[in-house]
Amino acid sequence: MLWKYENVAEVQRQYRREFQEDPPTRLTINRIKDKFETNGTFQDVHRQHFGRPRTSTSFTSQERVLESYRETSKNSVRQTSREIGIIKSSVHRILRRCRWKSCIPTIAQAMNEGDSD
Repeated sequence: MLWKYENVAEVQRQYRREFQEDPPTRLTINRIKDKFETNGTFQDVHRQHFGRPRTSTSFTSQERVLESYRETSKNSVRQTSREIGIIKSSVHRILRRCRWKSCIPTIAQAMNEGDSD
């Protein structure tokens, strides 16, 4: 493949002229070029994920949480987390992501006959 500029320094000069900011480093430009030559695109082909896998908020855990709330919507987040075996914050995160409400409305005080409306 023929590149518009064979020289990395020329690429940096053109970048500075075009965007009026500091250009990428030589290493970055060479990595982008190599990535394009090997994959034919600038996007990540394999989408590798590094680090600890997300097990608590995986699709199966999400289905278990939502199924639990479909069956008994009166359970609190703590009860649900104990039943399923997922930590409370993950249950909150799953409910928030699915736009479900995690709180149960309760009446804190009862109205007596002598109270005014």
